[in-house]
Amino acid sequence: MKNLSNVKVTPMLPSDLDKVREVQEKSYRTENMEKWEYFVEKFNKYGEYYHVIRVDNEIVGYIIGFPWKASYPPELNSSIEIEDYESSRGEECFYLQDLCLDEHYRGMGLANYALNHLYSLIKEKNIKRVELVSNNDSGDYWDRNGFNEVEDFDDYRDSLKSFGDAARLMYREI
Repeated sequence: MKNLSNVKVTPMLPSDLDKVREVQEKSYRTENMEKWEYFVEKFNKYGEYYHVIRVDNEIVGYIIGFPWKASYPPELNSSIEIEDYESSRGEECFYLQDLCLDEHYRGMGLANYALNHLYSLIKEKNIKRVELVSNNDSGDYWDRNGFNEVEDFDDYRDSLKSFGDAARLMYREI
């Protein structure tokens, strides 16, 4: 890991959204990218969990998610209503919707830095489990970072279809 003294993870602000969108569009194939209107809708609802990754004060990535029900991944490109969350309450987790870095800043330890920031934030909320859907061949990265595939969620497996054929629901206890 390189020296990260010039790195900060800060709350995402409305004024950051244009740069966040630019990073997102450079990083993803269109078919695997959440439509912008849903991204903004979730930001407006769960903004306290939306953070940007800055290097020398320049936004180079973001990490986003929200509290949710374990083993019940929300579909990509869909509205999420507070009522959906409340009615799906069971074992609570933090759903890590996306961790995205500009390709020029990958391999520097920034993703782990952002994850540790997120873990601290959600531990304060007494949430002990993180879940995510890996796609775009990211499963190996998540495997190396202590995530395991959720095997026992057949009732909700259809929700993974919106993420593509290689999508895997993964979790990590923190």
